[in-house]
Amino acid sequence: EHAAMLYDLSGMLYYTGDDAQALDKIQMAIELFEEINPTLPQVADAYSGLGAILQVSGDSAGALQALESALERRIVARGEKHFTVAEAHNNLAYVLYETGKYQDAYDHLKVGVVISRDASGTNEQNFANLLETLALTAARLDRMEEARQAINEAEIFRAKLPDDHPMRTHALDARADVAMIAGDLETARRLWQEVFEHRSSVLPEDHREVVKVVNRLQELDEMLSQ
Repeated sequence: EHAAMLYDLSGMLYYTGDDAQALDKIQMAIELFEEINPTLPQVADAYSGLGAILQVSGDSAGALQALESALERRIVARGEKHFTVAEAHNNLAYVLYETGKYQDAYDHLKVGVVISRDASGTNEQNFANLLETLALTAARLDRMEEARQAINEAEIFRAKLPDDHPMRTHALDARADVAMIAGDLETARRLWQEVFEHRSSVLPEDHREVVKVVNRLQELDEMLSQ
């Protein structure tokens, strides 16, 4: 019970941007879970949370190690066709994408898509996350039509969220980044502005998701001014 409380607290701290405290609590939770039973599904979930925290903290190598462990543990705990295994493939693929390993990321994502379509219990918003990562990766591999199809499907799921939900515009993020990858900077600038207007209205200005959009807009303004 204490391990579960630490795990939940870590997630709350991560959401509010307190990454140092989130990291401390998730590491404590992992230790406690592993003392109980290292094959528990909760151990895999905790390693997934650890990977996310390490990634936003700039430790990509540590994040990859944690997320690889999460994937392996989820397969052991739940079977390779479970919907949480698809989520683990996406989490790992996202870090691979961020480190420029696009083909490796793509391979994980394609496995995740197959699992998500076939598994019972698949969360639509988590599937949308996977599709958005697939869109970015496909674009990097010059598979633009596949990228657009993935975004279109993700937008169907995001449209089901309330208007004031922070993730409502996540598929628009992906569409903007794909436009950047394709070299259409004016379209990317317009789309990121739409994202900013929505996200800044539902999240604090210092939230990492708002800061991310501001940085994208500044990057695009610099590129367009050249």
